[in-house]
Amino acid sequence: MKNKKIFMIFSSIFPISLLISCSSSSVSTTDLKQFKQEYKNQTFKQQKEENWRQFLENSVVQNLLKLAYPNEEDRNKYIGLQKEIDSEKQTKKLREDYFYYSYIRTETAAFDKDSTPVFYTKSRDNIFELIRNDWLWFLYYINNIYFIKSLKSLDLFQKTGEEFTEDIRASNTSSSQFYKPKNNFFTNMIYEEVNNNFDETSTIINSVTYFKEYKILFTNEDNFIFDLTVRHIYDPSKTKVIDSKITFSPWLKIFPDYLNGKKTDFNLKQYSFITLHFGAGNTLKIARLDKPIYEESLGGDPIDFSIIDFDFDKSK
Repeated sequence: MKNKKIFMIFSSIFPISLLISCSSSSVSTTDLKQFKQEYKNQTFKQQKEENWRQFLENSVVQNLLKLAYPNEEDRNKYIGLQKEIDSEKQTKKLREDYFYYSYIRTETAAFDKDSTPVFYTKSRDNIFELIRNDWLWFLYYINNIYFIKSLKSLDLFQKTGEEFTEDIRASNTSSSQFYKPKNNFFTNMIYEEVNNNFDETSTIINSVTYFKEYKILFTNEDNFIFDLTVRHIYDPSKTKVIDSKITFSPWLKIFPDYLNGKKTDFNLKQYSFITLHFGAGNTLKIARLDKPIYEESLGGDPIDFSIIDFDFDKSK
């Protein structure tokens, strides 16, 4: 009876062992490849979430989002949409548009109707529409974007032809002609309300769309200046924001002394004060020479850098 019991135990185990062996041998190479790919995709997804988490923890980014979208639900919805952007597809589309759009033009020249060829107007409009809608994606992806030094528009009252020729030569031979941010970390931010129409009166005949507009300036670790404008549209009671329109400038600015490393600690508050309050209509009575004197103390006019190319990084 004892022998029979032992035999029966071995008899029940043997078919199971054989079944396991057969099952293992039936696993195909395709199944293994699929498993590896799924694991790889999951790793990329986790890395992307971690990258976004670190980016969104930056205090400048947090303040930008709070100012752009005061309502937390709207803010989180926008963040979610930006995370879901197909970066590979978006990068490809931007490269196509930048093929036609002149990337070395300055911000002023880009919107000069007399100097804008018709054939790339559509590409320019596509670029600015995309940047306006997906400005957070641009900031997240900023260290995968290449910038090139822009040439200033010719101003015969400011410089002679010989001086401009010399500037062009210097620009073409300078090692600082191109720029690619090291990371997407931002250091300082300042903003100011620059316009509103709250003093207008809405009547049955004349309906007023109330708004407030803010200018936001912020910098990265390399002292490049970023420019963003937020316009809040209010309800008739002027108490609730019902829409937000954001304009992000694709041009970065930097002063010569910071570009060549002569200076390192940029005073954003001073720059903002001079920039936003200089010119006709300013109420702070900044002297006419204050701005050129300030710029000269930093090496001269600020230099524009504009987008020239994009790197696609699947892990982002």
